Amino acid sequence: MGDHVRCTVDGIKKIKDNSTDEIVLRITKIDSKPGDLVGRFCVTDEKECLEAFGSYRVSSAIDSWDVRVNSLVRFTDYGFCTTNGKESLIVSDLSFMECGEWKQIPAKDVAGDPLTGESSKKLMINEMPIKDINDHCYRWSLRARVTHKGKLVFFETGTAGCVMSVDVADAESSEIRIVGFGENAKRLSSEIEQGSVYIFSGNSGVQRSKPAYTPYKSNWEIKASKTMEIKRVEDDLRIPNVFLKRTSVLDASKLSQETFVDVIGGVMWIGQTNISPKDSGAFMRRRMLCLSDESSHSIDMCLWDSKAEDEGSEIEDKLGRGERPIVCVKGGRISDYNGKSISVTGMPACKLAALQDDDYTGFSAIMDSIRSKMYNLKVRSIRNWQACKMDEEDDSLEVVEIPWEDFGTDY
Repeated sequence: MGDHVRCTVDGIKKIKDNSTDEIVLRITKIDSKPGDLVGRFCVTDEKECLEAFGSYRVSSAIDSWDVRVNSLVRFTDYGFCTTNGKESLIVSDLSFMECGEWKQIPAKDVAGDPLTGESSKKLMINEMPIKDINDHCYRWSLRARVTHKGKLVFFETGTAGCVMSVDVADAESSEIRIVGFGENAKRLSSEIEQGSVYIFSGNSGVQRSKPAYTPYKSNWEIKASKTMEIKRVEDDLRIPNVFLKRTSVLDASKLSQETFVDVIGGVMWIGQTNISPKDSGAFMRRRMLCLSDESSHSIDMCLWDSKAEDEGSEIEDKLGRGERPIVCVKGGRISDYNGKSISVTGMPACKLAALQDDDYTGFSAIMDSIRSKMYNLKVRSIRNWQACKMDEEDDSLEVVEIPWEDFGTDY
């Protein structure tokens, strides 16, 4: 048998593509020393080379000379990762050739019990909090609620494809984004339901987040792969439906442009939907409203694209019925549009008065505070207030004190 074994054709490419197949490669160099907890070596498929790091079991096999330079090894539990632009193979389990037969090195699962049969890739991985996930995690598993499910977006830059992301939060109120491309994006779109709780498990795929596109503080994100497991589980009341780092309207008005912010406030008025051109030449729908809270200040909020129609129409309907809706914005972006405003696109969640204590702890207390303290509202956007609240022919406008009772109490 041993005389006919060869390296897997394009084996390293398959590893980089997150293949689940068993891959045979040849060891070209061993850099670890006897007694090292981590085995360090280089492998090749006779076409390209890749640096590899092995578990303590792999390191022990190197120390015992079961695995040596020029040995053909069969990787049964492995993952590919990129750290600071450097590619490497993480090996948890492998088999080596001895007397023409494959021999597996002793392996134990996460609980310490000996393996009997299948690769440890198929074992249940201990769940971990999101805050502990980083790019050194080869295997990871987390229980989290989907707090925001993005749209499946198709693009044709270079090659045609699609992308989608979901934001998830765990019981410790830590958040992370899962991003999928191509078939993985379509899988997220079809299998994920916003608000449900899932166990996500995978091998590697943790990468640096992109702060310009992540509306909360998170150093890492997960790139979905075809080997990532998604299992829907029963609802977990420990995990909130909405996780906010709330900022008052007054403090939000002092933040710099492009800063993400979470705010809750009452809608004073809302304008009509307009069309605005983009730099690309395309057009987007835009709708302005004014948001106030117990800080006795107000700020413009701009709803873009579908939110201008969807959330905007719902807000307008409530105002038309004499109600004054409460709006919760997660991940709004501070903009210099119209002086200072909060821009709400399709990325963040924008919820209305349906938000309850079960969704966000302390919501009722915040609303009570808004009702009791919002008496003298400082109207900042005089131009928008004039357009929406006064006759166009009347050039006079004064800032007035508006009792909160006049806005209604139906939430």
